[in-house]
Amino acid sequence: MSQIWGQPVEIELFLQGRGASLEEGWGIQCLHAQGTQVFAHVDGSAPGYPRLAGFGGLCHDSSGRWLLGFYRDVGVVDNLKAELLAILHKLEVAYIYNFRHILCVSDSLHAVYLVCGRINVCHRYAWILARIHDYL
Repeated sequence: MSQIWGQPVEIELFLQGRGASLEEGWGIQCLHAQGTQVFAHVDGSAPGYPRLAGFGGLCHDSSGRWLLGFYRDVGVVDNLKAELLAILHKLEVAYIYNFRHILCVSDSLHAVYLVCGRINVCHRYAWILARIHDYL
């Protein structure tokens, strides 16, 4: 379990809509928050490269009760940056609302692999990944 500013935080990041690895194929998983977990689904979108983009997300508790939602315009960026910014913003919102057990779900295989792996300091979005890793 990680800590942010001395507070314990448990964050799990999953890929929804595609298998979590290439070997698993293209199956759809149904994930549910359990106990004190908060389910946070995030998605970024930039139709084309680069285009006006935005991201959004929602949170609900283990009983399915809607807790909050968000949306933000991010200007002219590519889809990967929009996806990573969505994950980062969700973690920031979760911290502000004192959610400490988070099940964060993204539909971007590339974003999930980058977030779960080691940060390549030469990657164009290393600064976003470093901020995400501050929460993990």
